[in-house]
Amino acid sequence: TQSTWDVLEMEKNLWAEPKRDKHNNIILPKVIDGYSLTDLRGDIFSVINKGFEGVAVNKLISDHITFKVGQFAFESYNDFAESYQRALLGFYKDFKAKNGFTDQEIDLFFLQTIIASMNNCYLIATDSLAKMREKFETVHHWQVDETRIITNQYNHAKAAFHNVANVCAKEILCGHLKHFCADYLNNLGSKNPWLESDGESIYESIQMTIKEYLGEFAVLRPCYVDQFLCKVQEEVSLGYIKRFVQKKQLGSGGISFSDEKERFRYAHKLKTEGDKLNKFFVEARQDLQEINQIVSRNEGPLIVVSQIASILGESKEMVEISLSAMRKTSADISQTQLERIINSREDIRSGGDNTRQLVRRVMELNVTSSKPSIFSHPDLKS
Repeated sequence: TQSTWDVLEMEKNLWAEPKRDKHNNIILPKVIDGYSLTDLRGDIFSVINKGFEGVAVNKLISDHITFKVGQFAFESYNDFAESYQRALLGFYKDFKAKNGFTDQEIDLFFLQTIIASMNNCYLIATDSLAKMREKFETVHHWQVDETRIITNQYNHAKAAFHNVANVCAKEILCGHLKHFCADYLNNLGSKNPWLESDGESIYESIQMTIKEYLGEFAVLRPCYVDQFLCKVQEEVSLGYIKRFVQKKQLGSGGISFSDEKERFRYAHKLKTEGDKLNKFFVEARQDLQEINQIVSRNEGPLIVVSQIASILGESKEMVEISLSAMRKTSADISQTQLERIINSREDIRSGGDNTRQLVRRVMELNVTSSKPSIFSHPDLKS
């Protein structure tokens, strides 16, 4: 009898040696009802759901055994989710090791296979598991405790498959984009080439690249596209913010302004790009079909970019107001991070005790927000 292990091994073999048509072109995952899929979802359904149904309809098998088999079926789904995630991350690791980015056909196959795998997870979570639970509930009048156990297992397995797809969105799809945008992201917020660049700006290049990916994601479930957009927004924000708070950036010169005109020019560009990118991500997320979400323009990591721009561009007398606003929206900002942002302004840094008192007053503000901000990101903690 085919096992879940056999199903995953067949899938991994296809990743390693893609099927080709008579013209020797790689065959991409098929699109069904608007979303790309592989055969894995159907194969797993046959192994686990059909296996349970074979027991459930057999009147010679006791209810106790049926219950245990039901438990085992949901556990099998949960175990498979963990194995599937490891396999997909391994596929990405092998792809990078072979520098698959340089082969257009291999790169397209990889990207479409990851998308199809994420869609597999969606259908398993929303359809296969739901049918499994429904079948379980109809074969016997279970006790309350038994129903609760199965419901918990169902919810756990469902969350596990959504998590697999979310990990793919954040680590694989975003990682794929970062490979092609590495130079752009590394140069965000730099005095040269970012501040001095002529022609098409770095942020516009990043935005155009994101749009190209969104075109590829037309066959990906919108809920996972949203996860991708949130992660990319975070990475773009980090590109700007690290200039001010990351220790290794400060050690190599960081961002500091003694020339007022240069500071104003930098602040204006930072504010303009932060606001435009924030608008872009908000609209991209709101446009996703099936989600119908309202995304606030006053939240998210790019708001911090605009706040830093305000701190740079305002008069010394107004800086405390901007710092206080940042502290209220980013309650997890540390004193060190706050000091590093302020120290980018040499006209304030030279204030000595007055500057330290300013930081102390801002840090002593009573803030209630417990939601982690971009300042809790590991890359900004050093």
